[in-house]
Amino acid sequence: GQPANVGLLTCSSSYISGKDRDKAAKRAFEEQFPHLRIIAHEKFTLKNYAYEVCMKMVKEFPDIQGIYVTWEDPAIQTISALMDAGREDIKIVTGDLDTEVAQDMANNHLVIGLSAQLPYAQGEAVSYAAANVLLGKSISKVIGVAPLLVTSENLEDAWYIMTKEKAPRSIAASLLNVKNEERN
Repeated sequence: GQPANVGLLTCSSSYISGKDRDKAAKRAFEEQFPHLRIIAHEKFTLKNYAYEVCMKMVKEFPDIQGIYVTWEDPAIQTISALMDAGREDIKIVTGDLDTEVAQDMANNHLVIGLSAQLPYAQGEAVSYAAANVLLGKSISKVIGVAPLLVTSENLEDAWYIMTKEKAPRSIAASLLNVKNEERN
């Protein structure tokens, strides 16, 4: 891949799964994607502080080309910060799929990828495990469902896989508009 400068915007809370996700993301960048150079790593304490921390990051490191943001709420703050800073050239990847980040992705704006949890599938897996325990069967010590990589190309399908519902009309319409613009 092409070399690029990236920043990490992570949460400093004690939320274990978030900390683990951020640690793993940093390690993956370093070990699997050495051409993506981490030039900044800033932490915020509350999701509302992601805006200020992002503004500081892009001022101190103007050559950032992409930002990893730990989950969707701070990613929304990051979108606002980048727009206010006039830095809509910086792309975002994040965890978790919600309407606002999906709409940004559908508009072909800043969010270019995310790792979506599959709560519906997680619920099915947990109920399957619980039923097996009640039946006296042994189960795995770990119950997990692999996340889904979401890009604008699979956003509508990913939304359905995640929620078992169609994507909101605004997202579907934006995806169609972007495809039509690309054809012209």
